[in-house]
Amino acid sequence: MPPATRVFANRYELGDEIGHGGMADVYLAHDRLLDRRVAVKVLLPQFASDPINVERFRREAQSAAGLSHPHIVAVYDWGEEDDTSFIVMEYVPGQTLREIMQSYGRLAPMDAALIAADIADALSFAHAHGVVHRDVKPGNVLVTPQGQVKVTDFGIARAETSEPLTKTGAVLGTATYFSPEQAQGFALDGRSDVYALGVVLYEMLTGDAPFTASSPVSVAYKHVRETPAAPSTLVPDLPPAMDRIVLTAMAKDVDERYPSAQEFRADLLRFERGRPLVGAPPPVSNVAPTAVHVAAPVVAARVASATAPAARPPKRRKWGPAVVIGIALALLVGLIVFLLANSDFGDDGNATPTEAVPGVAGITYAQAESSLKALGFTVARTDVDQPEQAPELVLGQDPEGGRKIPRGGLITLQVSSPTIGMPNVVGQSRAQAAQTLAARNLTANFVEEDSDQPPGTVLRSDPGAGGQVPKLPDGGRPTVNVVVAREPMVPVPGVTAQDLFAAGATLSGAGFQVGPIIEQPSDTVPKGGVIGTDPAEGTPLLKGSEVRIIVSTGPSTIPMPSVVSLSRADAELLLNGLLGFGVQVNLVNAPTKKGIVFAQNPPPNTPLQKGTLVQIYVGA
Repeated sequence: MPPATRVFANRYELGDEIGHGGMADVYLAHDRLLDRRVAVKVLLPQFASDPINVERFRREAQSAAGLSHPHIVAVYDWGEEDDTSFIVMEYVPGQTLREIMQSYGRLAPMDAALIAADIADALSFAHAHGVVHRDVKPGNVLVTPQGQVKVTDFGIARAETSEPLTKTGAVLGTATYFSPEQAQGFALDGRSDVYALGVVLYEMLTGDAPFTASSPVSVAYKHVRETPAAPSTLVPDLPPAMDRIVLTAMAKDVDERYPSAQEFRADLLRFERGRPLVGAPPPVSNVAPTAVHVAAPVVAARVASATAPAARPPKRRKWGPAVVIGIALALLVGLIVFLLANSDFGDDGNATPTEAVPGVAGITYAQAESSLKALGFTVARTDVDQPEQAPELVLGQDPEGGRKIPRGGLITLQVSSPTIGMPNVVGQSRAQAAQTLAARNLTANFVEEDSDQPPGTVLRSDPGAGGQVPKLPDGGRPTVNVVVAREPMVPVPGVTAQDLFAAGATLSGAGFQVGPIIEQPSDTVPKGGVIGTDPAEGTPLLKGSEVRIIVSTGPSTIPMPSVVSLSRADAELLLNGLLGFGVQVNLVNAPTKKGIVFAQNPPPNTPLQKGTLVQIYVGA
């Protein structure tokens, strides 16, 4: 805690430290002039002497000071004192969104939507005033105990018309939330913040970031090259509409994202109100747009009970007496109709007996048919073309389970077909054919033959177009043979001297697909540098083949062994001769330990690079 007498500008009396960042500490302070609590952000001494850091600090104050909005932390003052710079800000009691997620894990979809909508509101306002945040992340979002959301830390924000503070191509921000264009050092606009907020929303919904790796450069590369898994693959009960919102915000191509933070916010509010989405493009999967029905948010209740921040609860609607009476009458009429439709009585007591229809969706057709016929029903089937479903699985029924129909009545079952129809791929390229077949849950086994057709062109398939491919019992992808015109082999180009993104561009330009990167230690290539490729440079491959880039994680390390109780000679042989460490021997007057190692530095299991100097203490 700083001294109580530390005062900036003869006005701001610093108190306890309430936050710590990479470049600055934040203190709770008292504004003597206006008699109020404020937060004072103080640039750390090691950065205060750098003109670029000082200018960035000043720009943070300037950028945020011009943004007066309920969801943006207000900046009141800026100055220089005691060989450092400081910013005076609104004091926001509560926690960061990062701390909330660490305490409670993933959030309910409604909570996440409401928080993200408030962040989007703040970003929309900043963008309208020409300011791009460029570092949207949970640590820069504050939530009060009352559920109010505020965005802070415009430390690397920049007005769209201002000059950058770094050399061309330099990247600032946090890799986990990088947009693809930010990771590559390209020019940014508000859609980069939209992408980052999409990543934050993804993390709120699933509890995990969409891309993780052991180094920031690897994470940044994934943002550029890899497609995130839909959130519902991690949280199966997540509403499909939320998948659409997140994946639209995180589209690689800026033109396929929400065009603005305001459009992003509008769809989040439609989700919260159970309305169809309009801002997102049509989904790329088989997920159809539907109204959203989600459980009431639980985070707000949990957090409020512990006086910690929480998402605000949905607003309650007020119902007038006439509306309440109307709803009650409608429910009563519905109940009467239901009872009449499901009763066994008639005017003369001779009505046909009825039987409740059991639900059979999810079991095989054979099982369903046997069960229904045992109850006296007549069964018919309709095959449904669902390539990804296991064969002979009941997908639906008419009438549905729970309804009563006359005994012996007909029940029609919708059943996943036992085969997959073969699409026409003749004339397509190898890559196009692979995509067409994958969309039908089929895998291609390509066979080459000489032809006068362009290399890689599909000549025929087995079975041909319209043929039927038997499904696998587990719903996996059956394999079909596809004959293509022979293609020349292309050697894998060398990329060792390039950086990661240039290496990816070189491989793509040569016609290869760039696969997930491989990380491994290297004593010669600096951390983040390209070691090579897998397959190796010069390996002949077909165009379209996958090549993985090998990236250095830095020098390899060896755990320091325990040499206590060994003789001096044995310890030196092990440490220097076998492991390659430098050894400094310290002789200490200890007759009972003469010639024996009785202490070492560093301690056992410390990871060390080869050549590191270690010390042993030997009795003399």
